[in-house]
Amino acid sequence: MLGFALLVLHVVIYSSLGIAFYALRSRLSLIPFYLFLGTLQVYVSLMSSFYVIDIGFGIQVGGGNIVYSAVIWSVMLFYIMERDTDLTKMVIYSLTAIQIIFILVYPMFYLAIESDEIINPLLVPSEIFQTSFGIFVVGNLLALLELIAMVFVLQRLSQKYPRIPPVILVILTYIMTLLADGVLFPLFAFPITQSISVVQGISSVLNKLVLGVLFSLMMFIAIQILGPKFATPFTGAKGSISEIFRLPKRDVIAALHKAEENRRMIRLLMSLLGHDLSNYNQSLLLYLGMIEKANLGLDEETLAMIHNSKQMVWESTNLVNNILSLNKVQDAILVPEPVDVSQLFDKALERTKKAYAYKNIIIHGREHLQDVYALAHPLLSDVFYNVLSNAIKHNHPNMTEITIDLIVQEKGRYWIIGLADNGPGIPDSMKTTIFELQNAGKQQGLGLSLVKTILQKIRSDIWVENRPESPEDHTTGAVFYIKMPKSSRRI
Repeated sequence: MLGFALLVLHVVIYSSLGIAFYALRSRLSLIPFYLFLGTLQVYVSLMSSFYVIDIGFGIQVGGGNIVYSAVIWSVMLFYIMERDTDLTKMVIYSLTAIQIIFILVYPMFYLAIESDEIINPLLVPSEIFQTSFGIFVVGNLLALLELIAMVFVLQRLSQKYPRIPPVILVILTYIMTLLADGVLFPLFAFPITQSISVVQGISSVLNKLVLGVLFSLMMFIAIQILGPKFATPFTGAKGSISEIFRLPKRDVIAALHKAEENRRMIRLLMSLLGHDLSNYNQSLLLYLGMIEKANLGLDEETLAMIHNSKQMVWESTNLVNNILSLNKVQDAILVPEPVDVSQLFDKALERTKKAYAYKNIIIHGREHLQDVYALAHPLLSDVFYNVLSNAIKHNHPNMTEITIDLIVQEKGRYWIIGLADNGPGIPDSMKTTIFELQNAGKQQGLGLSLVKTILQKIRSDIWVENRPESPEDHTTGAVFYIKMPKSSRRI
């Protein structure tokens, strides 16, 4: 029992450090996480020779196996969080460089300890490095192949099964990789008779299975800590596995620098253009309003044209505001803070009624938001506005009365706020894609992309379902559910 407790302690320490170092990404950069990953790779080589933990039931887990599982776990965490083949390529390059360094220095360790001129105060036997050198080389080459295969398998699974939550795909791929290593490593690293004995005894496979289960539990914890993006299906990182090794490193870095320079220029131009467009739109709205109020004896058809023109200007203003907001939010660090959800919803509703003055917006269940305090951000008002705006814009064209039913639920330490509309609904095929930026314009515009970005930044989430009274029929309307952590204090 003590052995199993020690194993659990190892898993918790390694994975917790991985979570902590990755969490520094928003404050510092990925460099601390890279250093942690490099340290783990060094430990794989050292711990293999130091100790083995007997956890009972005939299962023994080597220190090197524990750290190797932590390396694979950390790479998987990195890949799924970043979804960037260029960065994944750099990680694999870095781990390969560390492996090459150890292949070069292992013989030096042996020669140094064997030399009479070297003092060996810990009496480390030179046979450790002599005997384990071949095993080490095989293990490192196998680990590199397993890393590549792991990314490849995860890409294929995520593309073939886009509706399966990514955490399930991650854990399945991770455990499959460890089990494969449990079979392949003995076969390649030891003489054939010894390897058959090891595999037949299934001790190698069992210890990898135990490690896979324990680290998978820590993956669930990582999801809760690092953000809600794992909770929604995804289509995998862009590009194919071949792209990971196609370009020279300096070309990738140069392209990244150029892309960053272009992005800064585009954002500057967007900011200037957006500011000017907003001013023009405000002036146009003012003139159209003055024409309406001047009572110039215009006929109903002309007044309707003026009214429609005002609405188009409002739509243009909203589009510009969403582009500017998305531009600012994407790389911003949003620190969650206690907010009064009721107050922010009222602010969004007032803005919506002003933008869609020709619609009769009816809210049912507004009282359920009283005393709802969440750990979110003032930009939650923009979230509500875009969801309400979406319900109006994509409702039936002749529908003048827009009904929104508020659904408020408590789920553990979270609030779940549902906004159910009376529109035509959203087909199942679109429910997981309407929040993606690449689909903006083809489906729902930029508003929902901005909503998803804001909520991800504050460790919240959003998804869409059919109305609860007709869960199998999407044509009766849609419900946008927003999940936010509760606040421990009121405003």
